[in-house]
Amino acid sequence: MDLIGIIDGGSTKTDFIFSNLKGEELYRTQTIGFNPLLISVEDILINLKGNEDLVKIGKHVKAVYYYGAGAQTERLQNLIKSVLGKLFTKATIQVEGDMLAAAYAAYKGRPTLVGILGTGCNTCYFDGKAIQKPNPSLGYVIGDEGSGNHIGKNLLRSYFAGKFPEEIKTEFENKYNLMVDDLLETIYQKPSANAYLASFASFAVENKRHPFIENLVADCFQEFFEYQVYPYHRFDYEEINFIGSIAHHFREILSAVSKNNNLMIGQVVQKPIDKLVAYHFKYLI
Repeated sequence: MDLIGIIDGGSTKTDFIFSNLKGEELYRTQTIGFNPLLISVEDILINLKGNEDLVKIGKHVKAVYYYGAGAQTERLQNLIKSVLGKLFTKATIQVEGDMLAAAYAAYKGRPTLVGILGTGCNTCYFDGKAIQKPNPSLGYVIGDEGSGNHIGKNLLRSYFAGKFPEEIKTEFENKYNLMVDDLLETIYQKPSANAYLASFASFAVENKRHPFIENLVADCFQEFFEYQVYPYHRFDYEEINFIGSIAHHFREILSAVSKNNNLMIGQVVQKPIDKLVAYHFKYLI
């Protein structure tokens, strides 16, 4: 049986859907994230081959459409393509950045502004055929405004600066028992610091009704609009559509900040993989 694979590769996890030529889903699985800026090609291949589902169906896959974080340049795209080719040996493989996947998933038949708010962040303008992006992505160290790792960084900074209200300070300490030395070692000496920082956003999700957390998250989103949305002021759009878990979990706060910036939110898609499949079989396959 011939299969078509559509893959959405984030920095923390990668979603796979395999369908027949009619677009009917037959297999679905998930692995760790395959951002080539954060994980080696060797480790990507080890994780692929460690997934029994992928190994079992690999020889039946005739076409693969991969969209991933860290796949913005031709060199990085070729790296991922070469790794996927070792598993899907009979497939034609197309590799694109995660921004195009977000645009496809958010598209509703008219030009739109698209924002990714997950572990990291990104934005683009999509007219239905091509994306336009006037500002570069600067990564989790100096960019990624409004993302999970941005929220995580601000949480940690506020905690160690003694700004947490007592009730959530105690809850934070009970959950993480975090020492400064351990934090700095993990961030500066171990891999995937961005995912580690983003993991603390779960505390914000659990406490998003608390005024302190609500204000902290709102401040992060305001920076997102200032640095990631403002450069698109010359484009023609009526709303912004969002992709990602952070946008999903904090939709109410995000909507309020968006209104303060005179922009309405369209749809918020937590996981773009399902809408990616629909887009491909409607427009591309």
